Amino acid sequence: MPVSSCRFIRASFALSLSVALVACGGGGGGADAGSSGTAPVQAPPISAPLLLTATNSQDASELAFGYGALAVTMGQLAVDWTARTESSGTRSFNTSCTGGGSASGVLTDSDGDGRAGPGERVTVTLTGCYVKELDDTMDGSVTITLTTPAANQQRAGIITFGDFKVKGTNPSQEIVGALRFDYSDGRLSKFLHVASDAQPFGMRISDGTKTATETLTALDAQHQTGLDTMRATTSMRFNLASTLLGGTLAVTTGTPWSSWFDTYPDAGQLDIAGASGSKVVLRARVGDSSADVLLGNAIVHVASIEGPDVLWTGAPWLPQVAAADHYATRSAYAHPFSVLSQPDPAMFLPSGALTWLYSHPIDATSITSAKFAQRSGPVNTMFEEVPATVTVEGGLLTISPTRQLQPGIDYELQIVSPGWRLSDTAGATLDVPTFFGTVARTISASLISAAPPLLLGADATLVLDSSGSTANGVPVASTHWRQLSGPALSFSDPTAARVTITPAASSNGTAVVEVAVANAAGDVDRKTISLTVAADQTESLVLAYRVASGPLVIAAGTDPGYAGSYARRVQQNNVLDVLMGTQRFILGSMTPRTWMSGLTLTYTGNTNTTADATPGWVGCMATIHTGTVSILDYAQDADGNLERLALDFDDTCDTTVTRGSIRYRSTMPVRP
Repeated sequence: MPVSSCRFIRASFALSLSVALVACGGGGGGADAGSSGTAPVQAPPISAPLLLTATNSQDASELAFGYGALAVTMGQLAVDWTARTESSGTRSFNTSCTGGGSASGVLTDSDGDGRAGPGERVTVTLTGCYVKELDDTMDGSVTITLTTPAANQQRAGIITFGDFKVKGTNPSQEIVGALRFDYSDGRLSKFLHVASDAQPFGMRISDGTKTATETLTALDAQHQTGLDTMRATTSMRFNLASTLLGGTLAVTTGTPWSSWFDTYPDAGQLDIAGASGSKVVLRARVGDSSADVLLGNAIVHVASIEGPDVLWTGAPWLPQVAAADHYATRSAYAHPFSVLSQPDPAMFLPSGALTWLYSHPIDATSITSAKFAQRSGPVNTMFEEVPATVTVEGGLLTISPTRQLQPGIDYELQIVSPGWRLSDTAGATLDVPTFFGTVARTISASLISAAPPLLLGADATLVLDSSGSTANGVPVASTHWRQLSGPALSFSDPTAARVTITPAASSNGTAVVEVAVANAAGDVDRKTISLTVAADQTESLVLAYRVASGPLVIAAGTDPGYAGSYARRVQQNNVLDVLMGTQRFILGSMTPRTWMSGLTLTYTGNTNTTADATPGWVGCMATIHTGTVSILDYAQDADGNLERLALDFDDTCDTTVTRGSIRYRSTMPVRP
């Protein structure tokens, strides 16, 4: 029955075409029910094949293509909605839609494993919500019942519809029936299969006086996107019983519809067979959003395939702007070698892997090497250069550092390429990509020493604490302590948050200890601490001091740069003399004095000031220089030579106070 007397304005999916046909009186299977308000008359089932002619060929090809695209799109939406509820902490979502309305979804997670498994359901309800994939505003609900996927597949299920219709149209357009889908998600390829072999799928269209039901049976549709080729391909096969057209059609993809990501197809053919051997072909036209309608070998119409743009965009791989009204799809002619997506500096993780997606497969030989150059860090430290591995997989470029980057530090990516150009496999070139970013603080190590970082004596112990480490506000997943250098140490438990360290041998020197903490993703942050080890008491000499509120300085006679340090008693004038590098402490008594433990004296660096001893902590050039010293432990041998000394002093130079401890062959702890 002829329906070509009225053309539709917007050719999105079959939804728009169906409205146009009903509104113009198309679909001879319907009967006029009379005046408005009476019950609509349901057209009888269509079973006879439709004879395809020049008159109905455009309607038939656009309607067939639109219904197949609609089925594929509903399968993709089911996959996306299921993943969205599954990834939510509440196993649900509730969001506002572009232009108003809302969309909500909920997963009935009956086994509580946080996954959408066989027998569980996802229910999605739309209220006046614009759905970009359908290019329409929808009302109603969709139920996705998950089934057991086959091997190498991630999803499988049945989609059913509950009063799921385009909002506010007359005639009304309601999707009915059910679809079966299965989905595999590989690293470089995503494959969606949609079928209606169990029960029909279609659309019910009603203007209140007559109702048309469009039914697809034996549907088998496939949609695949691959990063190795940067192509999206779609094929479909089904039988269509159309009340609107007034007959049945057999629809088959003669050549899969194929496009570069983000362009309209440059290949594809839909074969539509009707009565008496009649056949219409819908064939892609390179360069725009149209397709040729062929009857026999002659082009009789040009039809629009604009609307199901989700099929042409590589949407599973490409980020889409949520607020945009439509997908961005270009002509296949306007498809230069270009970057489709690039790394977000705000998501620069310690693993450092960066990915770019290009519109064409990349020539892997156009990049020779890459590295990450450190651009920030502590003063007076050597900035690192971390070599990177370069991986090219079709249009996907991945650059990863050979070791983890430091959290909180700035790095610049430097790519080496002939002529500083990146090429595709056809020879087109672009500038090599650039990147600069700060590594995210996904993990933060903390290292606190419970006492001054000093092991004084063979039996000394020191507690180091990393319990303040965090992984974005949650406890770290693992902790590991190790020694990087210096005299051998023993660790109570190298995997505990708090560890007790002791000397493993009777030796002196500086040891460096590191704690490495990791989060669940394997990101690691490290902190180090230097420890003064004076386990060999035969020659141990330690000076610890703090100027005002500054940091505690610990120096040992065995440290590099402190050669020639000593502690001695000069018998000639009964002076205690301690030298540590450029620092010196001299204590001479103003009256005859016997040095002993428990002795507390005042000293002065000025001869005109009354004191017990002089000059004390050497180096003050101010007018006021005074101090006190407490001898905590003292011993000398029979010949009067110093054998052991522990003293604390408080020195005032003008208004600056220095608090210090000297330990010679003594295990008495120093002041913090």
